[in-house]
Amino acid sequence: MSWLTTQPVAHRGLHDGNDRVPENSLQAFAAAREAGYAVELDVRLASDGLVMVMHDHTLDRLTETEGHLADFSSTQLAEHVRLKANKEPIPTLPQVMDLLNGKVPLLIEVKNFSPDVGKLERGVADCLHHYQGPVAVQSFNARVVEWFRQHAPDIPRGAVTSDFGSPDLDLTDRQRFQVREAMRLRIGDPQFYAHDVRFLPHEWVDLARDHDLPVLIWTVTDDAAFRKARRHGDNVIFEFIRP
Repeated sequence: MSWLTTQPVAHRGLHDGNDRVPENSLQAFAAAREAGYAVELDVRLASDGLVMVMHDHTLDRLTETEGHLADFSSTQLAEHVRLKANKEPIPTLPQVMDLLNGKVPLLIEVKNFSPDVGKLERGVADCLHHYQGPVAVQSFNARVVEWFRQHAPDIPRGAVTSDFGSPDLDLTDRQRFQVREAMRLRIGDPQFYAHDVRFLPHEWVDLARDHDLPVLIWTVTDDAAFRKARRHGDNVIFEFIRP
């Protein structure tokens, strides 16, 4: 896990804000590979169970299609959906792994806030067990972290943290309570933390320090945030700068 503290992590690849190089695209991941960065990416399931690399649960922000990603099969996504910025299809996790070929560390954020965990998580674990390079998974959902602790303990697992009272996080009041309790109890026995740069210093970072665990700071977008992140964390998950 040493790369988690030594190799800066390109948030959703080395993209340009979806102008010409879209986030979570093969183009952005190739750029990160060439620049020598680790890669963070987000995963969700297509309707046929294939692991897709996409942050949003809806398609309209990044693609020319409307609707929920989970309502489309991987074949439909490959044949009919294109990213606005470069007309690439949404990549699958195996396609990203083939592109990076074990040469780039992968930090996978599992986008699942449901109490129903297992299907996406199993798909991710099965993929990562075939990747020859360093990997880790992370999630806001402690149930996801716990799933990996139980079913894929060889894959490093982390908790994503923020100020869970922030209106910027799309969480219900019940989800906010559950996340706070899961963090307090350290459900899933996280092996590292990834914390929101906007909320530093913070009790979750203190909790990580109390357990001698690495802390990555997200999402660092300028020099001031970088300096702040380096004061409080061990590494950065960044956009728009070159650490």
